[in-house]
Amino acid sequence: MAIEKNRMKTSLFLALLMILTPLAAASTVTTFSDGSSEVIVEFKDGYSLTNTTDGGFYLGSGETITSATVNISSEPLLHHTSNGYNGIQSFAWDSNVNNGATTFDNVSKFAFNKDTLQNSVQFHSELLVTDFESNDGGFDNSTQNYDPSGNALTWDYAAIEDRQLTEGPDNCASGEMCWGTNIFDDDYTNDLDTDPAPYVDQIEFRLTTPVMYLDSGLNDTFLRFASWHQMETKFNTNGDYYYDDCAFIEIEYSQVGQFTGEQQVETLLINFPESSGVGPGEGLYAKDDSGSNRDRISPECSPLEDNEFGLAGTSTNPLNLDGWATIAANLAPYLSNYIKINFVLFHTDAPGNVAQFPTPGWYIDDVTIGEKYVTDGTMVIENLQYPQTYSEKSPNGYGLLFLDTFEPADSSLSYTFRDAISGQVATDQDGNPFQGITGQVIELWDLDATDYPYIDLEVRFNSGNDQISTPVFFGYSFGTEFGITFNDVSRHRGLNVDDGEFDYVHDKGYEMHIDSASFIDTNNGEFAKPVYGLNVSGMRSCQIDMELDSPLFSTPQPIYVETAQSFASPLFEFSLKLTYNADCVMSDIWIEVAFGHHATGIGVDYGVDQINEWEFNQPGYGNFGMQDMFYSGEVNGVSQGSKTARLSLDPITGLAIDGFFLIPKGASLDYFDVAFANNDIFNANVTDQGFALSIVVGATSEYVDLAANEDDFNLYDIGTDKQKALNVLQDFISDPNVPVIKTDSSGMEWVRVGFQVAQLDSNNGGAVELENLKVIYRLEHQIGQDGGFAAYLREFVATSNQGTSQSSGSQTFVPVETTSANGGKITLSNLTITSQAGYDSTLIWNSQYDGLYATGELYHITTTHSVDPVTGAALSACKITFKTDESTFSLVYDLLTGWAEEGDSQDYITLHPSSTASIVAGDQQIDWKFSVNSNWDDQARVIILSETVADDGVVGMLSGISILPATGNAVEND
Repeated sequence: MAIEKNRMKTSLFLALLMILTPLAAASTVTTFSDGSSEVIVEFKDGYSLTNTTDGGFYLGSGETITSATVNISSEPLLHHTSNGYNGIQSFAWDSNVNNGATTFDNVSKFAFNKDTLQNSVQFHSELLVTDFESNDGGFDNSTQNYDPSGNALTWDYAAIEDRQLTEGPDNCASGEMCWGTNIFDDDYTNDLDTDPAPYVDQIEFRLTTPVMYLDSGLNDTFLRFASWHQMETKFNTNGDYYYDDCAFIEIEYSQVGQFTGEQQVETLLINFPESSGVGPGEGLYAKDDSGSNRDRISPECSPLEDNEFGLAGTSTNPLNLDGWATIAANLAPYLSNYIKINFVLFHTDAPGNVAQFPTPGWYIDDVTIGEKYVTDGTMVIENLQYPQTYSEKSPNGYGLLFLDTFEPADSSLSYTFRDAISGQVATDQDGNPFQGITGQVIELWDLDATDYPYIDLEVRFNSGNDQISTPVFFGYSFGTEFGITFNDVSRHRGLNVDDGEFDYVHDKGYEMHIDSASFIDTNNGEFAKPVYGLNVSGMRSCQIDMELDSPLFSTPQPIYVETAQSFASPLFEFSLKLTYNADCVMSDIWIEVAFGHHATGIGVDYGVDQINEWEFNQPGYGNFGMQDMFYSGEVNGVSQGSKTARLSLDPITGLAIDGFFLIPKGASLDYFDVAFANNDIFNANVTDQGFALSIVVGATSEYVDLAANEDDFNLYDIGTDKQKALNVLQDFISDPNVPVIKTDSSGMEWVRVGFQVAQLDSNNGGAVELENLKVIYRLEHQIGQDGGFAAYLREFVATSNQGTSQSSGSQTFVPVETTSANGGKITLSNLTITSQAGYDSTLIWNSQYDGLYATGELYHITTTHSVDPVTGAALSACKITFKTDESTFSLVYDLLTGWAEEGDSQDYITLHPSSTASIVAGDQQIDWKFSVNSNWDDQARVIILSETVADDGVVGMLSGISILPATGNAVEND
């Protein structure tokens, strides 16, 4: 599509041009065919990567073109969608009710809309499987015990951060959430401390499961759970350890399930073969009714029956260093009953000698009754299509895929994209499969919509190594948007979130941090496309202050809700800080991102003759406006590229120079970064120092700063001036004397830039890998500055108008075909074509043949030539010029020196002596006669041009013929 500036009515423009041209010695065309002075050509895969409607222009057919230029610019095509939170696609995922929108490898593995009013799908459990990551499992921690301040002394449900507890486990058994006795208190024995007398401050910590029915057909009749404990230990007069405090599991069961007194209560026996991590004498001890005997639970633990085993002491031992054990109990005797399970820790407050061991209490996690979740299962969402409206369609591929999901503990979701027709796994242009991809935001720029107009999204659910966690899938959206839906509760621990809604009550204030990198599992957490803008919404009723930060920002910047932000220099990652200032209820925080798309594989073909006047198509160039390839040399004049590079330090010199890349001379830089990975170059004497980094162009290097001794870091991490490297590079390529490694066929001058690392005190060398190169630049390149564009246009006008009137009022339309290998845009502007009247020529093909043959035939062409005195010049010579893809040569009649052949070093044709020159109606007429020699090999096409050469250097070229037979070649030499 075209975007126009300075539009004027085309009909008026053309009329004025036809009126004024005869009165002027020269005229200039500065607008395109639609009357605009600038044309933007956009490309989107799935729509079109070829444009034949925009960028053409009209030329006066009766004038000789003396100069022609047009500028091409490298701005990115910006694209964003604004579907909002409501754009998330979520429906009944059950294939039995959604008319086949989904399929499953086995639908019985899955449960739908469990514990939520939202559409969701997750694994189905036989009875009870909970890792407590989504909720508290419905467990009841009611208590009769309160401390003197009125605080309940209970089990607590909470998140334990890594090594957060002074005493207790380093983490929950899985994930972040679990239950513990007064979980953040490091000593449960002093929670109730009202009287120094013994037995007064006894405490029973009791945690109870929901009521469940044990069906007789249960496939697995065991209760299993993860357990960590460290309880009070005492020693007797012999110095032997024994235990007054104990913990045990209890079952309540009933035929009717009322639990109003009709139920029976029993201690559940721990099954040793099915348990692990603890055992008799190692965290598990039998109750002894005879007193405080070694390695026994004493009679003080009154709820436990004599000779029954309970938990006591500690679960940490040489074979179970982290203390987490698996406890199992067989529920088979209670089948066909309603049951509740109680987890009981009993503190006796009995007298005795207390050993000086920590006493944090008892923690449980990962409770199962019945079979665990299956290991994995697959849901396929079928026949997805990219957006069909032009504005919504991503320039490249399917854009961003946002997945509204929750992946607790070590459960996971992974995604494979298949061709909906063939069922084959989709691949990018390099053959890399879109298979097993993870993350809440997946970039699908390379999932070509032209190749894959319909896709199947295969969602693989995995329950983790222990099969006790289920991922939950809520919905998805394609576009450029992502955000917080509050379904992923692991992002919002400690907040009042219920079924995807956050209810904030303002007290001391709250800051929420959102990091874009946390959504992306690839590319070091950076977006592959540059971010040029964003808009944050979803908090309209809330009083929130926001700040935006990014690695290259010197300080965070304030931004505002539902106010679009734009960036002159793009970002590749960002973070948001939200400060809540009042009560608020919200269901989402939504981020709309504007991404920039830079085109590559570009061709600009004026005249649509399949020969580009300008192109940008070499692998080592990267994208037009974004260099993301390292330079790996030339092959047959084509610059090669690679996504990675490596610098290996010479242990003798302490230097390495590599990681070269190409950048256009004179470009204006907006962004420059590269990732350093797996670095093992460092100063052996000052080990916190890595290496000195410099930018190198030709034989000149410029120091950037000293890199720290780190494994992985970015260019902007080196030194305190985050823009230092960019400024150094800008100075290099802005220098008019900077060495140029190549000037390509389109006239673009390329500078080769490299990195130098130096460490004179290395530990015998070392190496560092470079990846994720990103140089964003702006460039306006002029097509035709070498005169070649003007020469081509003269040829085009001449051959296009053969046999038509050359009156000054006639117009020739010059079409253009622009192509790109991917989505993006180019801008054409500053069109300047100067032409001059008075240099006329004609050409008549007098031969009966439609080709040129080396069979002795005499070919006859008649041309006329004149130079109007108003030009101030006179006719100097007359030519007919032959052009093929391989060569150009001419037959010449010079008014002073006579006949000649010019440039025909291979003797392709011979001028016949019967050729004549005469004056006809005041014009110089030439009757050219020539034969074709056998030296001229087959040529598919030959252009023959009539040229009027004036003594002021102007070459009038207004007539010509293109020989392109429908069958065979223009030159046949068989």
